Amino acid sequence: MKALPWSITTLDMFLSCPRKYQALKVTKEFKEDFSGPEAEFGDMVHKKIASLVNDNVALPSTLDDKLVAHVTKTLSEIPEDGFRIAEIKGALSVHMDACDFFSKDVWMRCILDVMHLQMTEAWIVDWKTGKVKDDSRQLKLFALYIFHTKTKIEKCHTSFEWITKGKSTKETYHRSDVEDLWQEFIPDLKRFKIAHNEDKWDKKPSGLCKEYCPVTNCEFNGKYKGD
Repeated sequence: MKALPWSITTLDMFLSCPRKYQALKVTKEFKEDFSGPEAEFGDMVHKKIASLVNDNVALPSTLDDKLVAHVTKTLSEIPEDGFRIAEIKGALSVHMDACDFFSKDVWMRCILDVMHLQMTEAWIVDWKTGKVKDDSRQLKLFALYIFHTKTKIEKCHTSFEWITKGKSTKETYHRSDVEDLWQEFIPDLKRFKIAHNEDKWDKKPSGLCKEYCPVTNCEFNGKYKGD
């Protein structure tokens, strides 16, 4: 079968357990549950910040003062002039150029919480409301999307803003980095493509299987009751 479009989330899911990826994204025999107070809070915060950026609607007074201060400071550090927009659904086609998020030729997808373009520089911000993680691959993918779709951009500043923790993860990339950045993904994308082509989905048991995986027909799941 032809490989499905990928994002950093689906690629990471595949790498953590190909069988889980198959069940959720290929056969769709199970669905992942994104409900719960933490997910609802994150979704609400993203929408409120998008309204601030796109429509200049002030953040609600019910939000934590430190969170508001972090958002305000982050946005103030980006130049005022230029083009700024929030919640961009970005996509690359199989031809490595920009395409519609749901195009028949879509190859890779990403969502940019904030994109700001000024002359030959870009700023990409990704708001995070969960635990701080030491993994910048998503930032690299943001930069690759920008370099492939915004031909005048030579430098791309990216950041995770851990707005409930008061921390930031910042990385700056240059157009000359594109080839090296792709090398971070190519080996995993080859495995991703082979799994689709061969329709082969290995199981990778971990400490999360028993209680947290939604694929209950797997013998490593705590809710498994046999075939």
